[in-house]
This record gives sequence, C-alpha cells and structure tokens, in this order.
Amino acid sequence: ATRYDLGQHAAIKRCIAERAANVAQLADLFVKGQLQTAYSGPSVRFGNQLIDSVTVVVEIAKHLELVAASLQKRHDKRTPWTLDDEYDYQDLFGALLRVFFEDVRPEDYVPKYAGAASRIDFVLPEVNVAIELKRASSTLGVKEIGEQLLIDIARYKGIQGVRHLICLVYDSGHYVDNPRGLEKDLTKTTDQLPV
Repeated sequence: ATRYDLGQHAAIKRCIAERAANVAQLADLFVKGQLQTAYSGPSVRFGNQLIDSVTVVVEIAKHLELVAASLQKRHDKRTPWTLDDEYDYQDLFGALLRVFFEDVRPEDYVPKYAGAASRIDFVLPEVNVAIELKRASSTLGVKEIGEQLLIDIARYKGIQGVRHLICLVYDSGHYVDNPRGLEKDLTKTTDQLPV
C-alpha cells in the first residue's frame, strides 16, 4: 500500500511477477512429481501413478512384519521364512523396495565420522533417499539404538545426493520402552537433512 501511495508501480509489478513465477515453479515441480519438502521426496512411478518416495518407504516399513508373518505360513508345509536378525529384516526390506524402485543400493559406504567408517543400509539414488534399519534386541536397546542413529545422522548429512534419511527400528521383542519418545527425539530436520 505504501509503494502504491508513493507511485512505485514498477516495484509492485516486479514483486507480483516474482511471486507468480515462484508459484508457477512450485506447481511445475508438483505436477512433474519432483516437489520435495522436509516430509516428502521426489515421486516414484508405480503403475500409472506418481507416489511420494518417502511415503512409499514408510508404508513398506509399516507392513514389513505383516509380510514376514505371511511368509511363515507356506504352501505344502514348507519351511517357514522368519525374521531372526537384522540381516533378515534388511533382506526382506530390500526385496520389497525393488517393487517400487529400480535402483536399490544396499550397504553403501559413507565417510568416516569420529574415526569410524559406516555403511548406509540402503540408498535410493533416483530419489535421494538413504535408509538405516535397526532391530532392537537384548544387546541393542534404546540407548544403543539412539546413539548409533545420532552418529548415523551426523555422517549422512554430509553425503552428496542424500536429501532424506529414513531410520527404521523394528522391535518385535519390545526392548524399547518408549518407541514414540525415541522417534520424536530423532525426527527432525538438521542442516537441510530431514530425518
């Protein structure tokens, strides 16, 4: 209003044009399935639909134990497939990721942090997502999981091409007393890396 009263019509027009261009750019990214926020990543095509990549990973994670349970009831009394350790979880999770993502890279090395090297359990380079999977146990409780994930988060934020880090913790033995507390403590955006 002040600029209008002062007759600065060119400045007003420039401001409106810049805002319209920003809205058009966001709309274009949205339509192409490339809009990214702290809680969403680029879209992945599945069938004829574009689906948010972060949502796909989280939904696979939510259903992993149901899928594993269905594999225990096998045809013709065959040996059941069970999730006995963290590697079993990773194997099944990696197989399910391949339904949605063509390029699933398991155990990619990351730079050293505090003198120790580490590996990301999965990297989805086409959507810039890294996934770290932990399984709680009698020897890997909430304290150890929290410490390991904090170190992982610090490592991954420096990796070029990783824009989202998804940390999954499976606790079928109920070793973590307050899972939502652990989730709230670790879910945040740090240095432009949504976790």
